[in-house]
Amino acid sequence: MALDRHQWGQFDPEGNTVTVHEEKQPEDEDLLALAALYTLANGGTVYAVAPEAIPVASSAAAIFRFSEA
Repeated sequence: MALDRHQWGQFDPEGNTVTVHEEKQPEDEDLLALAALYTLANGGTVYAVAPEAIPVASSAAAIFRFSEA
């Protein structure tokens, strides 16, 4: 997760849907912070790094522990 970056929007866990906004809207939360919290809650590790340390032009990158069968 890139330091000093935000991705505003809303996550609906019941419908498993995400709404992304370019700028913060009322009721929005930082989806990058939410993803970090979900990762930690499920035993993952989160690294906050400088944006230039992420290998692609993005605000976040991930390595998945499990492959889909």
